[in-house]
Amino acid sequence: MTINLINNISFLIALAAAGQVVVLRLPENTLNRQVLLGLLFGGAALLGMANPVNFAPGVFFDGRSIVLAVAGVVGGGVTAAIAAGMAAFYRYQLGGIGAPVGIIIVLLSALFGVLARQWWLRRTKPPRPIDYLALGVVVQLMQLAAFTQVPNRAGYAFIEQAWWVLLLFYPLTTMLLCLIFRNVEQQLIDKAALQSARDALVAEERASLQRFRAYFEHSSIGFAITSAEKGWLEVNDALCAALGYSRDELTRLTWAELTCPADLPADQMQFDRMLAGEINSYDIDKRFIHKEGHLVETHLAASLVRKPDGGVDYVVAVVEDLSERKQAQRSLAESEARFEGIFEQAAVGIALVATDGRWLRVNGRLCSIVGYTQEELLAKTFQDITHPDDLDADLDQVRRMCAREIDNYSLEKRYYRKNGGIVWINLTVSMVRKNDGTPDYFISVVEDISARKAVEQSLAEQVEEMSRWQAAMLGREARIISIKQEVNELLAQSGQPPRYGVQLPTDRVPGVGQI
Repeated sequence: MTINLINNISFLIALAAAGQVVVLRLPENTLNRQVLLGLLFGGAALLGMANPVNFAPGVFFDGRSIVLAVAGVVGGGVTAAIAAGMAAFYRYQLGGIGAPVGIIIVLLSALFGVLARQWWLRRTKPPRPIDYLALGVVVQLMQLAAFTQVPNRAGYAFIEQAWWVLLLFYPLTTMLLCLIFRNVEQQLIDKAALQSARDALVAEERASLQRFRAYFEHSSIGFAITSAEKGWLEVNDALCAALGYSRDELTRLTWAELTCPADLPADQMQFDRMLAGEINSYDIDKRFIHKEGHLVETHLAASLVRKPDGGVDYVVAVVEDLSERKQAQRSLAESEARFEGIFEQAAVGIALVATDGRWLRVNGRLCSIVGYTQEELLAKTFQDITHPDDLDADLDQVRRMCAREIDNYSLEKRYYRKNGGIVWINLTVSMVRKNDGTPDYFISVVEDISARKAVEQSLAEQVEEMSRWQAAMLGREARIISIKQEVNELLAQSGQPPRYGVQLPTDRVPGVGQI
């Protein structure tokens, strides 16, 4: 009995070894794998039945229940069906009074293994060792129960002698075999996950490299890969266009040769620090020498790429051509300087005014017109110094301009000077709007028209005086003509000829004609 048990254990060890080979070599859930496992488990069951422990003629036991239960757990329905079919057919061929019970044990062992597999697959957690042990206990209890059905109570002798072996060693063997196969499958899963992660990493690196290459080649910014010796290893078209060289010409030069001598020391110092490991990257504004001889203003960003052993591999340089930007900045600075000169030196007052009336900026001429310093004026609003009689008309124009009814307006109004006097101005206002069209601020041009207003007032007074003199003179002339007429009439009454020959202007004295 002991030798037969040892032989059965040897068969199970061989089964585990051969099963691992099949599981490792064939993909999971394929028909070939299931069939091979079925043949393997079926063969192990046959070997076990060929070396049984005999208790009576036609009554024996072996490790087939373990093999078939594990077959259902490891391979599923197809594997269990093949193994159970082989074992049942062989048990039938062996015959004896225990053959029907033996066939039932074969079929139920395989079925229990398949049902356990299906139950564990539905759970979110993998089966534990205790679950495998419980399966082994259930299968052996089923086998003990089946042996009670052997005719002539022949199975009871087996139960009395072997129950402790079945309930102690066989469940443990079932658990160990299931754990062995589960560990192998877990290794496969881990290996597949690791390979998948590696493939994903390689694919990502390849895609990243392709994206970098596409960006490198087609970027509007200059890109270069240089060596620790300052030589150009790779350059893109944007860098060639910025410096005026072809790729072949650039790769035969060093960046130090193309750097403006005045900028080379600062660049060299940062480059040496990066090679020494003090810094990993740096950026600097520098000038390159164009192929045609003029300077190209650029912004350089350099990063060091090291080998796995820490040695210097290459340097990635990003060279942005700043020529247009620098020119635009210079043009903007010149424009601002011109504006500043016009603003401050203008012969008229100029002011930037917020929509609520606050002075944002004023020039010196406006300050001289109203007599305030810039600081004093910026602390006020235009409403503060506007004559009350003129304020409503001004605010109405502001409202219309904010509502887009008009684009600008001009009017004559009066400001209060700091000393309390009044100054007449001609005001022209336009609006600056934000990108969304809402009002931002006003531009006000203020012209001092006090002198003109004084002349206009003087002329008006002179015209009024002349009108009064003309009216007075016109009345005197009419009176003289009337007197002369009276004299002529008296002379005519006395028979004397008229002394005066006059004609009263009909357009001045109605009803008076030639005398």
